[in-house]
Amino acid sequence: MTATAPFWIPFSPEAVVTEFAAVLKAYRVKEVTGDRYGGMWPRERFDVHGITYKTSERSKSDAYRDLLPALNGNRVELLDISKMFNQLCSLERRVARGGRDSIDHPPCSHDDVINCAALALTSLIEQPEDFYTLRVLGWREAFSDPSSPLNSDEEISAKQASPSTAANLRAKTCAGI
Repeated sequence: MTATAPFWIPFSPEAVVTEFAAVLKAYRVKEVTGDRYGGMWPRERFDVHGITYKTSERSKSDAYRDLLPALNGNRVELLDISKMFNQLCSLERRVARGGRDSIDHPPCSHDDVINCAALALTSLIEQPEDFYTLRVLGWREAFSDPSSPLNSDEEISAKQASPSTAANLRAKTCAGI
């Protein structure tokens, strides 16, 4: 079973966290960043499995707003996932009370996949160029087969990998692919 497998009813959030924690551990990931949805529950559940869950400082509206110029300027590329494109295209901009912009999905819709991608990509965009040194444990093997043993540490620097490549690696990890 992989992290990309669909979860059907009856849906158990605890089972999902348990499975995701197992996948994260297989890739030696000890910390994840997510949105504020669910309050303390995600932090507590991931903590039980030894994974640190940090909440993003940026709201999803901010992430969506910052993602648009990066997409239009070809600074980042999205993975070819139809669900993500559908969610991106369905986002709506509203002006909330006090004149503040809000970008969100329409009622009775979802934005979980594009939210994940937007938070991952915009977190990379805001970093200075020298931040793009990624330390990935055996990244080639890890992305091809989670059950394969991980080899020695490898580094991809900004001179070897563009921010777009780094963002794609991060988005793949975020999406559980």
